[in-house]
Amino acid sequence: MELDYKRIVVTFLMHLGDVILTTPFLEVLRKAAPHSHITYVIDEKLQQVMEYNPNIDELIVVDKKGRHNSISGLNEVAREINAKGKTDIVINLHPNERTSYLAWKIHAPITTGMSHFLFRPFMTKYTRLDRKTRHAADMYINVLEQLGVTDTSNSGLHIEICEEWRCQAQEFYSSHGLTDTDILIGFNIGSAVPEKRWPAERFAHVADYFGRLGYKTVFFGGPMDLEMVQPVVEQMETKPIVATGKYLWPLS
Repeated sequence: MELDYKRIVVTFLMHLGDVILTTPFLEVLRKAAPHSHITYVIDEKLQQVMEYNPNIDELIVVDKKGRHNSISGLNEVAREINAKGKTDIVINLHPNERTSYLAWKIHAPITTGMSHFLFRPFMTKYTRLDRKTRHAADMYINVLEQLGVTDTSNSGLHIEICEEWRCQAQEFYSSHGLTDTDILIGFNIGSAVPEKRWPAERFAHVADYFGRLGYKTVFFGGPMDLEMVQPVVEQMETKPIVATGKYLWPLS
């Protein structure tokens, strides 16, 4: 499938970790389509994660839990996308109902990627998920392989930030006594599914292990993660840096 010189829309409305796992996919897609306009459709709460990604030309945000949490809301998103120009290719990276419906509703000449079974008849080319033998990041890249992309080399997972954010982060760590020679180990222990969370005492044990070896530990996460982080910190014998809920980038 020819991907270059196209308007491509990638639909993906999953959580933080899942979004980061698509960064190698985007790098491979950009190499395969250097002259294409690539739009990434993302959960509104996570737009900053991809705001400075060099492989994306435009972000379209979806308020999944608010104004777009309905058929009419998703139709509004589709109209917004179509108002910016005719989409040539939609690549849907998750087979749930929401993203599958949105991918179909854009009505591009080519709709490919993954899909909920209800929308598979409307797909130009349905690509299966290889969950058994591939890492999640490679699983998304495999979608492009199924479309004929052969060069899948990439630099791995990454998040791009602006210089202002970088300076603010450096100031934050300096205020906690960190130097350039310190090795920092970060913990992001939140999960949208409670059953996937480790018990607090296990996180505390692992963080203490690294703390005793001389590493600096830091806990990340948003304000909603504080109730998970606090029990971990209370059970630790070493002292971590708690950035949870304290450091939010301003929306641009």
